[in-house]
Amino acid sequence: MTQEIASELRRLLPTLPAAQRRVARVLLADYPAAGLQTVAKIAERSATSGPTVLRLLDQLGYQGHPEFHQALREELTTQRTSPLTQLNQSAEGPSAAEVLSSGVARSVAELSADELRAASKLLTNPRRSVYATGGRFTDLLADYLIRHLRELRPGVRHVAAGDRVPCLLDLHAGDVVVVFDVRRYQRDTQLFAAEAVNRGAKLIVVTDPWLSPVATDANVVLPASVQAPSAFDSMVPAMAVVETLIGYVLAEYSDKAADRLAEFDRLWSLQHGDIDP
Repeated sequence: MTQEIASELRRLLPTLPAAQRRVARVLLADYPAAGLQTVAKIAERSATSGPTVLRLLDQLGYQGHPEFHQALREELTTQRTSPLTQLNQSAEGPSAAEVLSSGVARSVAELSADELRAASKLLTNPRRSVYATGGRFTDLLADYLIRHLRELRPGVRHVAAGDRVPCLLDLHAGDVVVVFDVRRYQRDTQLFAAEAVNRGAKLIVVTDPWLSPVATDANVVLPASVQAPSAFDSMVPAMAVVETLIGYVLAEYSDKAADRLAEFDRLWSLQHGDIDP
């Protein structure tokens, strides 16, 4: 079993019996804290039974709660990994191309089509404004997403860290906030996301396999690998997730976006010269 327990839970969710699905949702809604509780407490919170909880753990590949408990603790250790702790790890192993391509392939393959469709419906609803923000590095991905969306629809905005308070003032219930947050998760990003949800926003979170704390309140969670050929986590798999999401958005919105794209091209040509076909 890999350390990515939450990803496996999400993958299994549509196939589980109703009672086990309730257990899985409890575990995901308060991840990983819920899984560190006793079997009896998990059963109580999910309105199921101890045997039902254990059957789900068996589906995940664990021989009982102690083994599952230990795996969660190991995840927590991995979750706190920083470039410093990885600095002296051996550089021997797969090539950079192999590491990055593997991370991209796995991240895209493990995405839930239901989650992608839910995200694209939120992002293409013209009655909802869309805001996207990220952390020290992942804010590049937030900006990249918005640069695509604004060619397709109005009412989208990239929110830099210093603009989050004005954004919250402008936010209306039902608006969509896309948050990028990977380990080591940023408290300011978490506080912004929590306040956005408190104001009625719909939350889409792009995170790592161990899940940012903001995933607990999210309507949609899109995890991506961070495996890299260096001591620093990679954003390449997360970029692939964003590209995949943009593909779903285009499939959802292509008919409505055609006129806007044509006008965008016309205005771009006026400003910058002809666009090559």
